[in-house]
Amino acid sequence: MIRQNKGLRLAAAGLVMCLMAGFLGGCGSAAQRETNAESSSVAESVPAEESTFAVNVTLEGGSGKSTVASPAEIRFEDGRYIAVIKWSSSNYDFMVVDEETIYPVTTEGGSVFEILIPKPPCRIDVQADTTAMSTPHLIDYTLVFGGEESDVSQAAPAQSANSEELREALPGLVKTGSMALDYAEQFSVDYYENDLALVTVPEDGSRFLLVPGGTEVPENLPADVKIIKTPAENVYMASSSDMDFFAACKALSAIRFTSVKGTDWARPDVREALTASSQAILYVGKYSAPDYETILTQGCALVIENTMIYHAPEVKEMLESSGIPVLVDRSSYETTPEGRMEWVKLYGFITGHTEAAEEAFRGQLAKFEALKGLASTGKTAAFFYINTNGAAVVRESSDYIPAMIRLAGGEYIFSESLVKSGGHSATAAIQIEAFYAAAREADYFIYSADIPGELGSLAELLEKCPPLADCKAVREGHVYCTTGNLFQSVMEMGDFVTDLRRMLTEEDPEMTFLYKLE
Repeated sequence: MIRQNKGLRLAAAGLVMCLMAGFLGGCGSAAQRETNAESSSVAESVPAEESTFAVNVTLEGGSGKSTVASPAEIRFEDGRYIAVIKWSSSNYDFMVVDEETIYPVTTEGGSVFEILIPKPPCRIDVQADTTAMSTPHLIDYTLVFGGEESDVSQAAPAQSANSEELREALPGLVKTGSMALDYAEQFSVDYYENDLALVTVPEDGSRFLLVPGGTEVPENLPADVKIIKTPAENVYMASSSDMDFFAACKALSAIRFTSVKGTDWARPDVREALTASSQAILYVGKYSAPDYETILTQGCALVIENTMIYHAPEVKEMLESSGIPVLVDRSSYETTPEGRMEWVKLYGFITGHTEAAEEAFRGQLAKFEALKGLASTGKTAAFFYINTNGAAVVRESSDYIPAMIRLAGGEYIFSESLVKSGGHSATAAIQIEAFYAAAREADYFIYSADIPGELGSLAELLEKCPPLADCKAVREGHVYCTTGNLFQSVMEMGDFVTDLRRMLTEEDPEMTFLYKLE
């Protein structure tokens, strides 16, 4: 049933494509796929080719009333494992996996979701929102894949993408240099004669040749190399955090389409651009079911997705088969906040705003550099939120948020042994008893408003979790909340680190992304 539904969706999308053959010049063939392992979530040994197999899955958490079908179908595509999760209830309207909201592909006979998982056997923490109660509830679960009875494919291992092999000289083109990158490791840019440039994303094996307008596309290019005409315009942006890169380098006008509704944007400039009177940016539906007709007839020249697109691979294939290059942004996989921000150089280069991108990056980098070498404050901090199940969702100590707390002169209160997500997520839900034991003597509480929303007062936090009233941070009045736009402000992480320093030292009450709960 699941495969049939996917086929119907792909066929429908294909029909739209073929009906517009006069515009496109016919329905193109499917784009060639590279099979590469994602090092952050897939073990070294992976199937050599795309395959489908079954793995036993069990569900932990919740009330015990709901179950998931076992065994679960697992597809290995583009170096990633995609699990098909079928709930016993049709009342689940979305899931949250690795901080991304995922909607069901069908609710017939039970809500069905497709989620990315590490290589089985594995454990992964998820949240699922149910509408079966009087009000919707977001509940914490753990999905456990594999075990002694699991049917896991044992295909021969495949090698991960080799960056140098992918960046090898293009036939007939002369390489003249490379973009200087000090922190980013998830992309590279090599320069060639005639103002050509090759962008490489080694983890998924994708390559894009940037060709200035008016310049002929070189002949005899490898089949996997996609063409991006520069400066890029009419861009389809399917990621809320990546929009900040374009705003930072003064290239917001290059964005024409988005898969995020206006009400879901914390940025007032993007909300305004999405209004009916402006329509400078068009909402074209969810990333998993975009309005192909609008995207194609209005001349979309480039699609920028995040890794959520691997939950809907047929969408990526459809866009590429129409001749539109699809770049999957991996900035969130950088190991440092500086590396994540350095992606602004790529988007500045693609849109012709190189100088503005460099200026924006240097400005934020200076704020990081100003804090390096400062003496520790000796203060400890907890970064968390309380979910609808009453558990505390906290960050792993290796995550970039704890790294920024340490850079600001603080100490992250949660140890590596306490917080383990069990999957590729950087967050984990822990019972309030464990949270209280670890954080009751923390000097500062920072409540993350990204998913649950901003808090209006300290009383509102204590209503969510009364035991926190006995914690040191609450007793001493050191409880702060992040603003709702923090995670849509990727290019302002230097400001957030500065906020953290001001919080820890109480030297300056003026902050950008933090406010005190009274």
